[in-house]
Amino acid sequence: MIRKTLYRNFILFIFIILTLPLAGMGQDTDPLAGKQRNQVQFYVDHAQFRASGDSVLLEVYLMIPRQQFSYVKPDTLDQFIARGFIQAGLAQSDSMRLLDRWPVNDAVKDTSLVKNTQNIPDIAVFKADPGEYELIVQVIDLNSKTRGLYRERVTLHPFTQKKLTISDIEFASLVQPADGKTVFTKYNRDVVPNASLTFSVANPILYSYAEIYNMEYPSDNDSFAVQYKILDLNNSEVKAPQKVVREKVGSSSVDIGGLNVVGLSSGVYLYRIRAEDLGTGEVATRSKKFYVYKPGERIAKPGSKAQLAQDYASKSEAELDTIFNALEPILQGKEKRAYRNANVEGKRSLLTEFWDRRDPDPTTEVNEMQVSYSRRMQHVKEQYGSLQTAGYDTDRGRIYLEYGKPDEVERNPVSIDVKPHEIWHYHSIQGGVRFVFVDKTGFGSYELVHSTARNEIHDPNWRRFIRTAPSGSGFRQEQNF
Repeated sequence: MIRKTLYRNFILFIFIILTLPLAGMGQDTDPLAGKQRNQVQFYVDHAQFRASGDSVLLEVYLMIPRQQFSYVKPDTLDQFIARGFIQAGLAQSDSMRLLDRWPVNDAVKDTSLVKNTQNIPDIAVFKADPGEYELIVQVIDLNSKTRGLYRERVTLHPFTQKKLTISDIEFASLVQPADGKTVFTKYNRDVVPNASLTFSVANPILYSYAEIYNMEYPSDNDSFAVQYKILDLNNSEVKAPQKVVREKVGSSSVDIGGLNVVGLSSGVYLYRIRAEDLGTGEVATRSKKFYVYKPGERIAKPGSKAQLAQDYASKSEAELDTIFNALEPILQGKEKRAYRNANVEGKRSLLTEFWDRRDPDPTTEVNEMQVSYSRRMQHVKEQYGSLQTAGYDTDRGRIYLEYGKPDEVERNPVSIDVKPHEIWHYHSIQGGVRFVFVDKTGFGSYELVHSTARNEIHDPNWRRFIRTAPSGSGFRQEQNF
């Protein structure tokens, strides 16, 4: 998937986006990829859209601080040149499924013109089947021979449902009518992504791009309404302009919104799009976090003690207990006892201190442990939860939360002689361990029956749980009815 570079090199000089300084906020995971000293640091974001058939279009957005590149003046030129190289790909089972590679070049008359508020945006686009992938992005400075690496687990979800649906949200620093075609052009507009997800006095307009699917068309009312809301992390409304009513041109529509965030204090917010099909009354919503940064104002980093204290302050005791129960897989005995003996204020304090003690690197802009656990919790909720049982209360959910994503999963569906079961392998834990889950009832409730990990259930004879009853023997016969 080698891209054409003509438009990219053109757009590179046109869109040097003014955003926050390098020390500012970033995205939900690491705000800057490549955290070690002397590495190239950059922002990464992504959004999913519907493609043809069952395929998913994954757009990967990059923003590279201009000062991260080294500028060298060749003897034959009167300007300084930065030479870089980017490669982005989707991997599965240690194999690269899709790969995009391209050069990045920048030129400046004087290196003093390269400011810490200047960022270079970029984009890679992949069309892939739904499933779990690892997104890998690498930026290389060819002058200094340094590089930065970003890796993230990404699950591509199909847009095959028939109900009203909104795609993921792309945040942009600039949206304008397209004059020719560039890598940022969509439906005759240039949508320049803001992968830092951060807005400031220098770029106060938060532009959003999304797509709305599965509207009824034609219908008795061929129009739809869209409203954009800004919420704080407690889901309290901060800003909500009037609804905008638009005419349908088909069953799908492109939606581009824009809100001025200059009046907001520095902090973390939720941007929510609400779409309503006025022909059917059906409603869909989609949300995404973003950040506001103002020089001189402190901003609580995601998962930090200040941010968590703010988040827990408005929670009821029942809500705090729900949060605490979800931490069961990684709680210590003394933490459980202290929490259960505390009043509501003590519970808020204990939950805040819980994550503060587990921040692996207090010098970074995020609490990596808290963010990682939140991602695991979201996966567990979606994959293992049901109306009757929370995802973290299932055996697979507990193991996923405690040990992370397995390196390898053997999935064995139901057959004549074998019940459905899964074997999870972790190659780097305790020299290599495995967990065996069996759906004993056949109703999708997988139980842990055996593991080679320390302090977990151990049953070498676990295979008896996967055997089905011999043909001709049934419950009634065994009960001598």
